[in-house]
Amino acid sequence: MQQLVLSFPRKTSFEVEDYMPFTSHGSALALLAQMAQTGGMGYVYGPEGTGKSHFLHVAAGRLGLPYYTPATLPADPTRLSEAVIDDVHALDAVRQQAVFHLFNRLKEEGGVLLLGAAVPAASLTLLPDLTSRLRTLTQVEIPLPEEADLNILLAKLAYDRQLLIEPAVGKYLMTRAERSPVVIEGVLDRLDTLSLARKKGITIPMVRQVLDGAEATSCA
Repeated sequence: MQQLVLSFPRKTSFEVEDYMPFTSHGSALALLAQMAQTGGMGYVYGPEGTGKSHFLHVAAGRLGLPYYTPATLPADPTRLSEAVIDDVHALDAVRQQAVFHLFNRLKEEGGVLLLGAAVPAASLTLLPDLTSRLRTLTQVEIPLPEEADLNILLAKLAYDRQLLIEPAVGKYLMTRAERSPVVIEGVLDRLDTLSLARKKGITIPMVRQVLDGAEATSCA
């Protein structure tokens, strides 16, 4: 008889102590170090799973700036100060105007502004005046983590969940799962649930079931 497993939402932590500076973050960290010394403006971009948002949370702390997303950004530009703004590609028209006015003011005053998005500024579909200004910023890509970083991430995620992943099992997972932190975390979550339900350690067949999407029927 399998154990009933209650599902609780897992909250992503953006605390500084939880930040993993992947090798792929090298250029972004260099930009942060430069801005911490000289101020100015910068733009970082990368797809989901690169750790971009976590990096921007850390950057906001190190620069002493408020961190905003499209959902938390004030619509009134007069309420904005120096800031870190994430996911600018998702700004609505009102907040695009707010960022446009903020950009112009900080450019004139020499203020600090760090922006993040999923795509390069040249690929944004925002207000033309705002896009043209963002294209002038120093731009740094945050690519997907390298294999060594993903192995470290796997070990950390397993440790956080108190999961024992034997080396052979971990190698099997890493050679067959998509090389994305988001995918790997999702696989670990499902393995955690499956392991608890079966009251068994994680095995290669269990990983295979999860990667094949068969764990839902096998747990029923």
